Amino acid sequence: MGFPWQYPGRPLSGKNPTILPNFGRPFAKNGTLTLTDSHDLASQLGGDTASSGSVTISGTVAANDHLTLTFTNGVLGSAPVSVEFTTTTTVLSDAAAGLASAVNDSQQLRDFGFWATSDAGVVTVKQASGVGNFTTLAAATSGAETFVIAQMGGGSGVLTPLQNFSFSHGGVLTNYWYGIPFTVGHATLSKMVAQGMPIA
Repeated sequence: MGFPWQYPGRPLSGKNPTILPNFGRPFAKNGTLTLTDSHDLASQLGGDTASSGSVTISGTVAANDHLTLTFTNGVLGSAPVSVEFTTTTTVLSDAAAGLASAVNDSQQLRDFGFWATSDAGVVTVKQASGVGNFTTLAAATSGAETFVIAQMGGGSGVLTPLQNFSFSHGGVLTNYWYGIPFTVGHATLSKMVAQGMPIA
């Protein structure tokens, strides 16, 4: 049968399998098949832990306050990514919920594995894998709210290329392929993030 890359014009199928798992989202004739992505699968196997941080909001909330949460990480590009929520009530939990929703509504943040939840006045931010360990959070307001930030950490597990790329470390050039999970040590991951490699 040979290997798939020996026959670039032949579609992949159950009769022509890939050697490495394909974590992309396949399409069926009458709809979309659900396939577990690499981070979900690794979590189920006990090998993937999301990086986590939090923003605790306190003080006085007033309607029409502008709350901003800013993310800095090399994989996001040279400029930080910010999301904003404008309060409509004076309730702390509403402010936290709105800020968490702003994170989840950001396509750019979602593409790099970020998501957020809220509980009372606390926004918990997570990012898949160890990439999030290199994320710095910052918060600001136009009002009288105050913030206590616990920076992100504790992430580990597989990494997923968001596109094909090559990376050199220690004199070795390695190719990484879109959607094919991989693992590297802390030093290599740190350099990948600093150089803005497309990983999540």
